[in-house]
Amino acid sequence: MRILVGDAWRGGFLDPWCAPGERRIEVRRWVVVAELRDLFVEQPFDVRRLLDYGREVGPIEVARKVMSRLGESNRNEKFAACGTGIDVETGEGVAFFAPCVPRCVERVVLPPELVWEADQVPDVVEFGESLRAEFSAWTGWNRHCGRPLQDIDGLRDLVMAALQTPVERVFELEPTPIAERSGERTEGQRLKASVFGYGHYVRTIVLPSLPPEIEVVTVHELDPLLAPSSFPTVDTSPEFRDHEAPDVVFVAGFHDTHAPLAGEALRRGAWVVSEKPLATTGEQLDDLLADWRSPSRYFASFQRRFMAPSQWALEDLDVSESDPMSYHALVHEVSLPAGHWYHWPASGSRLLSNGCHWIDHFLWLNDFAVVTEHRARRGPNGEMVCELTLENGAYFTLTLTDRGSDRLGVREHTELRVRDRTAVIEDMSAYRSEDRRGIMRREKFNRLAAHHAMYADFARRIVADEAGDSRLSVERTARTVLALEAMLGA
Repeated sequence: MRILVGDAWRGGFLDPWCAPGERRIEVRRWVVVAELRDLFVEQPFDVRRLLDYGREVGPIEVARKVMSRLGESNRNEKFAACGTGIDVETGEGVAFFAPCVPRCVERVVLPPELVWEADQVPDVVEFGESLRAEFSAWTGWNRHCGRPLQDIDGLRDLVMAALQTPVERVFELEPTPIAERSGERTEGQRLKASVFGYGHYVRTIVLPSLPPEIEVVTVHELDPLLAPSSFPTVDTSPEFRDHEAPDVVFVAGFHDTHAPLAGEALRRGAWVVSEKPLATTGEQLDDLLADWRSPSRYFASFQRRFMAPSQWALEDLDVSESDPMSYHALVHEVSLPAGHWYHWPASGSRLLSNGCHWIDHFLWLNDFAVVTEHRARRGPNGEMVCELTLENGAYFTLTLTDRGSDRLGVREHTELRVRDRTAVIEDMSAYRSEDRRGIMRREKFNRLAAHHAMYADFARRIVADEAGDSRLSVERTARTVLALEAMLGA
């Protein structure tokens, strides 16, 4: 289909996925009512910041990230709009409200609550703008956000009023075929992979880490402006198609989709690599474990297990089976725009989204010993503080905050303690260990190396048909994180 990018119509885009019960509408009249500028992370160009980051991760990683962010510029231009059009299935004239879309589109897909009957529908696409603050209660809404639509009658009245906006431009467009999926290829000797979500992390970390033995043949991406054209098959569906039978599935979409997609992939006999969080509710986790296969075909993407400091600490602290390793972390995370999807109710809190990395690392270092006590609370400035005590005596504290400098992204000060020895991880790039006699080891490390090492390890084990993560590790980490999340929400 066609999408208006800036002032020019561009073709060749896939149509948005139309879920059962939703309505696909051919646009005839389109009125922009709000520009949405608080949805995505947009970094200003800063040479000094690039140089600082380059010293941390190297020029190749910086180049990947810069190119990835530049490729998001059109995607980042989102608007709320209302209009009239023709329901593709019924042929009826309708009015609608689109809460988060490009500047103008040839076709739009919406839930039935946002579509109403309309009498007068133009024959061509009429375009206008009527920026109005009254729509703020509905702008930015998404079917995955977990927030119900409110006061639909009030919204309808606003839409009907905004549709009286004078026309600025008329576009005479030849209709294009409806297509949610492009291409199809299944031949070849390499393992075939499907990827769900084509975000910044997938583009800069996951895909560059995969070996030649694994070929990504299908990318599922909801946003037509972000969906790539460089893969054999691209699909705007957030779900598997009936005939889809990948060997490997990388799950990296919205948080509440991780566990359901992983479970479906396991049922189809595929290997699964799931980003965090592994599940957003206890019910999701139960369903995932019900789909478990033995030997395991599931990998949890907790890269802290693969950091060089993890091995250094095990060596320097001289850990034995009887030694509990206590763990204390102060973590600063990048502050996110108010409308960013990490703030959706369905996405969970910062603890569920990212704090799970430190929780899993602590449990992994202690061989996933049983959790005997857990506590979590919120501080007065939005901090999240949690504690864990394990059956082996290990104690854990974590403080998460987004207050402070974002200059180098995520920052941390983490201390690991065993008997009279301490290991310290600072700023995601420096390691130091010491005992009462002095410094034992001091090292620098690349903060992104663990990500690439993790995917290389996963790929090696998949190609060699070796087992994935244990069921115990997946369940213990996920249940612990969900228990702490529940306390934060109480």
